Amino acid sequence: MFTSRIRYFNDIGGHTPHEAQQDASGRKERVKESAPVAGSFTDADATQDSPSKLFPCWEPTTAIEFLSIVSAFSCEVFEQQPSSGWDILLMNTDFLVQPLFSNPIDIVGDVHGEIDALRNLLDHLGYADNGAHPEERRLVFLGDLTDRGPNSPAVVEKVKSLVESDRAQCVLGNHDLNILLGHRNLCSIKHDNHWFFGESWSLDGSDEPTPAILAADSIRQTVLDLFKSLPLVLERDDLRVVHACWDDSMVEIASQSIDVVSLYQQYAEQIDANHVGNSKLNKIDKGLEQQNLNPVKVLTSGKERRIAVPFEASGKWRYEERVRWWEEYNSDPLCVFGHYSIYREQARTSPHAICVDFAVAKRWQ
Repeated sequence: MFTSRIRYFNDIGGHTPHEAQQDASGRKERVKESAPVAGSFTDADATQDSPSKLFPCWEPTTAIEFLSIVSAFSCEVFEQQPSSGWDILLMNTDFLVQPLFSNPIDIVGDVHGEIDALRNLLDHLGYADNGAHPEERRLVFLGDLTDRGPNSPAVVEKVKSLVESDRAQCVLGNHDLNILLGHRNLCSIKHDNHWFFGESWSLDGSDEPTPAILAADSIRQTVLDLFKSLPLVLERDDLRVVHACWDDSMVEIASQSIDVVSLYQQYAEQIDANHVGNSKLNKIDKGLEQQNLNPVKVLTSGKERRIAVPFEASGKWRYEERVRWWEEYNSDPLCVFGHYSIYREQARTSPHAICVDFAVAKRWQ
């Protein structure tokens, strides 16, 4: 199904697999000069369960190239679709479900503050600094623009300028949502958004703060203005994009709403009210209902379920696991999503859905 609609950025020039490998080798030194420091990654990290195993025509050359080119993953959709009545109805509105560009697009996965990786990727895809492309392609970002990486403010300013010039679209991710909601790092919660609140922090648990540009008041307002304007879903007849999880009922609810914070709070309060006096639900059950019954949480961070054996992750015990919803997704429109970092794990794909988050955020852990 993918080959008729999508080719991945490693094959942008229409290369044969052999030519693509040669082109990857030729990019090695150019990428090394401008890419961010690779932290704890090694060449083995770049090749173990990396996209080269999923897409053999792409051959990684260094760990830095893996960060710069693959972390902000991109796919190109070639089919042009005429605008439908639904497109016309939603165009120029603020609904949380918006029409996706009808012309060819490049889809960029979670960026997480990695401005150098993003710039390298856009240059590789043929975009000018202002977002113009010689083939009139446009960009679609899958959210999670910020946190963990060294320069979240620069990523926000870059994407904001592209969106405002109508050269890009972007959906809201869970990290973006946390900033909108004012959720910051607490002892029991890890949102990785210290930079937004002007706080240095070590993401790898060492005594050295992780490199990060801290936000001034002016950039905080820019960040909030952009995130408030983003939809949760973009779709057209042959393609749909969402940050984390496609669920028809949740998309329907979002399509009737214009304010993501109000929608989130409305459902959070309703779910809390239903829990009052319900002794059958413990803390874990209540948390699962907050996750799985709130449309904003489902679309930006996916569904979860209880597990029999708890495990430790990010310094706390987890009694839930993420639902691999894409394995049961059978709708005809291809769904492209991010969020679920593909890092030393099997591909998160199915015949009708594909994840393009290649775990750039993991380099600081």
